[in-house]
Amino acid sequence: MNKLIMIMMYALWTLTLIGILVVTFTSFQYPDLNIVVLLLAVFALINTYFSLKHK
Repeated sequence: MNKLIMIMMYALWTLTLIGILVVTFTSFQYPDLNIVVLLLAVFALINTYFSLKHK
């Protein structure tokens, strides 16, 4: 179970970083994409916090 959570955390951070790069290179033109990337970043931070707190 712990390995599944770690894989999910790394996948979430990877998607978040790719999304930040996409939003940056499109000059923040698409508000819906900005919101999706912001939500991904928030979920990644929450997931990281709880996984570190659990250890």
